[in-house]
Amino acid sequence: MMAPQEVETMTTAALIAQVEAATDTAYSWDRYSRGGWRAAIRGLLTMGYAPEVVTEIMLSKIPRWAADGCSAPWGRVPGRVVVAMVQRHPEWISAQGVRIW
Repeated sequence: MMAPQEVETMTTAALIAQVEAATDTAYSWDRYSRGGWRAAIRGLLTMGYAPEVVTEIMLSKIPRWAADGCSAPWGRVPGRVVVAMVQRHPEWISAQGVRIW
């Protein structure tokens, strides 16, 4: 029998994989490392956004705008910049999804 923490971790990992698979063709995907993209997804899920909303966020222009404001080289942008952008602009996201594109 697995401990509750292990089940939670597996669930989080599965959600991250699900959102990653749904967004790996996003416009800004290649600006981030795979780890950076996954870190952004994890951070948004941790903030309490539903996987469907996180998918919309990652497919929106938000990752592009976040990467544009980051000095990291192409393909090395950290996921925390997406999380920070969403934290600065919560009005862009509602329970129904992303309000701006």
